[in-house]
Amino acid sequence: MLNRLIIFVITVSAAMAQLTDSHLLKEILKNLRPEFKNILLAPDQYKLQIIYTQVNRDQNNFPLLDTYTYRNEPREYFYPASTIKFPIAVLAMEKLNRIENIDQYTPLNILSEFAGIERVVKDKTSKTGLPSIAHYIHKLFVVSDNDASNRLYEFLGRDYLNQRLWDLGYIETRIRHRLDISLSEKQNGYTSPFQFYNDENIIYEQPGQKAKIDLNVNYDDYLIGKAHMGNGNRVLQPFDFSKKNFMNLMEQHDFLPILRILSTSLSL
Repeated sequence: MLNRLIIFVITVSAAMAQLTDSHLLKEILKNLRPEFKNILLAPDQYKLQIIYTQVNRDQNNFPLLDTYTYRNEPREYFYPASTIKFPIAVLAMEKLNRIENIDQYTPLNILSEFAGIERVVKDKTSKTGLPSIAHYIHKLFVVSDNDASNRLYEFLGRDYLNQRLWDLGYIETRIRHRLDISLSEKQNGYTSPFQFYNDENIIYEQPGQKAKIDLNVNYDDYLIGKAHMGNGNRVLQPFDFSKKNFMNLMEQHDFLPILRILSTSLSL
């Protein structure tokens, strides 16, 4: 029997926690070091948001969450950067667990059907020299590897990834693109075919996929900053984040309890 990865997905939303006002955080902010003064004097300008959750436990050791917020602005855009890798990794593990005859250590090939995405048949950073979901997750968390995250994005497919997050209650999240690689919006909608194999036998194949779901812009003020770098030059206009990933701070916060209910033999 395969040594399986077991995932039970449970979400804890702000409605389940005790969402309080920001009085506590305001008192804390008053006593911060003077270096933060300019930020605190103009929190709207610097898009400052804070969520703090205190974990209490009842007589049965059941966690009770008291959540405090400061400027909770769910439609205010900020770039989630590498924090977007966490839900990608979790959903990749969940999807893998639903596929018969393979596990996280099964070696795989990633084919390429269009320019800009390289095929993968070897991985020199892996102990076996072969790529696997386990090793991609390992690299993602240990060194925040962008390519590993991109390969899990491909394994999931963009439509599946977003729809699964919405089904779990993270309805504002939009994952649109791979990381650290310059691709068009059309290219980011395509994900490559996968082959999982045992010795010389292919035991599971996943065809390439083309995203069909329209990812609308559901956040405000996506033209950010006064200037940005483009093709090595300074462009004197705001950067357009309307085609970038988005996961607001509260949905990131609410996704964290999934860590508690992961049970796996995968060593990270």
